[in-house]
Amino acid sequence: METNNRIIIIGGGPAGSTTASYLAKKGHDVLVIEKEKFPRPHVGESLIPFTHDMFKELGLLDEMEAKYNRKPGVKFTSSDGAQSTVWYFDKIIDGPSSLSFHVERAPFDKLLLDKSVEWGAEVMEESTVTDIDFDLPDNMSCVTVTDKSGNMSKHYARFVVDASGQSTFLANKFNDKTNYEGLNRVALNTHWFNPNYSAELAEGCIEIIHLGGEKLGWIWAIPLSADWLSVGVVMSADHFKAQRKKYKGDPDMLEKIYHGELAESAAISAILKDAKQDERVNAHGDYSYYTENKYGKNYAVVGDASAFLDPIFSSGIYVGMVSGKLVSEQIDKLLREGLAPDETLRRAYENIKGGYDLVEKLIRTFYDPNAISLSSLNNVKDVDYEKFHKAYTIYHYILAGDFFSNPTKYDKVIDMLKDSDKLEKFRNFIYSKEKAAV
Repeated sequence: METNNRIIIIGGGPAGSTTASYLAKKGHDVLVIEKEKFPRPHVGESLIPFTHDMFKELGLLDEMEAKYNRKPGVKFTSSDGAQSTVWYFDKIIDGPSSLSFHVERAPFDKLLLDKSVEWGAEVMEESTVTDIDFDLPDNMSCVTVTDKSGNMSKHYARFVVDASGQSTFLANKFNDKTNYEGLNRVALNTHWFNPNYSAELAEGCIEIIHLGGEKLGWIWAIPLSADWLSVGVVMSADHFKAQRKKYKGDPDMLEKIYHGELAESAAISAILKDAKQDERVNAHGDYSYYTENKYGKNYAVVGDASAFLDPIFSSGIYVGMVSGKLVSEQIDKLLREGLAPDETLRRAYENIKGGYDLVEKLIRTFYDPNAISLSSLNNVKDVDYEKFHKAYTIYHYILAGDFFSNPTKYDKVIDMLKDSDKLEKFRNFIYSKEKAAV
């Protein structure tokens, strides 16, 4: 039976299920409304080390360690394979938390959602939220839901959390969705059996292959297991549109664009030389957007429903889960102490914004044709490097996911990638460190 203090969460993906778990753990009456039936496929399979503590808090760590391939670091490679750098998280993190995970999203997302039920949340699957009235007396809301059979029901809530992902339910309702300028991208992806792993892929590292020129994109290679590899191609929307015109009306358009892009990279071609494609290519658009309206008197927005950034640095699941955790803490205070949203939720979103701004800056630097490619940082001369030890360490922290503790401290080291004089000294440091380790 619904209570006057019920919290309704729209969407059962990582942000929604994390929000539900943290609120249910605190004793709140939580209902998650999910339009699909889990497990369901989803893109975005590589995680970063800073998710470790949340998995532990949610009681998921043992199962994660038993099920999923571990990720010790990230390798950045030029398209032709001639240059590469490898960044290992154990350089700055001691113990098992330095190893992140690669996950198959369908069972992973179901694991998170099932855990929210274990903590006490109720879940309605195959049910779509069609409308919300936020203006009932006593700050109550009425959420209208239609199930798969077309039956409509109404549910009442003291607070509503939009975790609807790229469906962006409230952003659409409020007409509040803006693309990040210059970051509009399209991704094509599928999986491959029996690839030829490099040493780093065999260890579990994700490989990011930079695509220059007008493509303004990259290729990901995520080793989900010893013989199953996720490979995606990300390109500018303009480049994709130009390619699409070449194959207009062709039912194999996506396959031809995808394979054409892979064929132009010697690095990924070597990996897939003897591999077999697992399923047809999928396309994902609507990349990189944000909303201004994050919260109100009886609602809040978390995860991809709030903002979505290019997933170059595997940040998506982590920032979605963090936003759910931070917002759930403030919703708990709001409901228990009768505080106003500006006294509670504002603090959470200031913290979240700092993390998103840092990730956005790193992404823009990656795409900047005048900035140094991360794959070429070891192409250097042998000179003194000691004073750049701190910068080297900071890059590792950024790649590991330290987005929220104090994001402004990373601004200068990201800017260094655009400063040729400072960058040359930093390159020298990287090279000298490698020589010292031999």
